[in-house]
Amino acid sequence: MAYFLKKNRKKDKLYLSIVNSYYDSERKQTVHSTYESFGTGQALIDQGISDPIAYLEDKVRTLNYEARQKDALEISDTAPYKYAGHFLVKSILSKLDV
Repeated sequence: MAYFLKKNRKKDKLYLSIVNSYYDSERKQTVHSTYESFGTGQALIDQGISDPIAYLEDKVRTLNYEARQKDALEISDTAPYKYAGHFLVKSILSKLDV
């Protein structure tokens, strides 16, 4: 899953939207879905954003980073072999019937 900024020119206007791209295993192809549509670049400039493309690319970068962090493996602070001695002692005690 990845997000990207789609720039679409129609009738001398630049339309901007953030699109989500992912692989659909059922259809066996990459699928795109619009995450958020912002309208024209001029509309964003009117809202007070001086450079709308840079602003939205930064937003896309943040979305991609958050998506990767969500899918990242969490590694614990304790090693798995730390408590391995417990099983050794337990097996010895069970054989001795203690």
